[in-house]
Amino acid sequence: MATDLSISSIQENLKTQIIGQKIIVVPSIDSTNTEIKRIAQNLHEGTVLFAEYQEAGHGRWSRKWVAPSKKALLFSIYLTPDCAAEQNHLFTIIMALSVVQAVYQIDKVKLDIVWPNDIYYDGKKLAGVLTECVYTGSSVRLVVVGCGMNIHQINDELSLDQTRKGISLDLVTNYRHDRSLIAASILNQFEGYYSDLLNGNIQSLIHLWESYCSMMHQTVQVRLEGETVEGEMVGIDHRGNLILKQNNETFILKDGDVIEVKHVALH
Repeated sequence: MATDLSISSIQENLKTQIIGQKIIVVPSIDSTNTEIKRIAQNLHEGTVLFAEYQEAGHGRWSRKWVAPSKKALLFSIYLTPDCAAEQNHLFTIIMALSVVQAVYQIDKVKLDIVWPNDIYYDGKKLAGVLTECVYTGSSVRLVVVGCGMNIHQINDELSLDQTRKGISLDLVTNYRHDRSLIAASILNQFEGYYSDLLNGNIQSLIHLWESYCSMMHQTVQVRLEGETVEGEMVGIDHRGNLILKQNNETFILKDGDVIEVKHVALH
């Protein structure tokens, strides 16, 4: 039986000062990211919008994100950081870290971060992150960090497309989770990492991110717009860009998708 997200339950388990002090839950919406940007002028920093269902949920490059009602966590966080535009990828990094750390804290299960914005378990996608920014010149005016995470879905509800498969947290652990508790844990983690980012503790965030990335020092294929490149993944830089080594040359990739690791396609 589907259980509603509970604002009171989420906030009872929060240990934050900013993130989640204002929570909105709606039964259905086009996209939480889109709605946050639409009403941003009326929000305080740290406001979190949850939707039980998204009619037009999407990820990077307008890929669809579809989840049955009340079976996933679908939410966006509104932020107004004082930072440079070049740091936009770092918000994706701290959300990915928040998800993997929350799951480890609750279930002692180690997930795998796939650059730039996905979280996998056993080669199957569990969650994705979409960060969208509004800029003023070379500075970030506002940031919306969205996350979609599979919680209660069963196998026939998890097909992403012809090549990629999904998995839910219930299937990973073989028991039913409390979505409100998971949401609170993610938000608690996120506030700590957001503070680290604003205080310039970026290198520690990078080291932690790399510890959750199994493709480190592996041969990977990266799909860019119009081409695919292959090389050794060396890590990520202080802006969250991928560092790829190819024939003793080092390349910095600002965008793209890792689609293959050691000639094994991500599915």
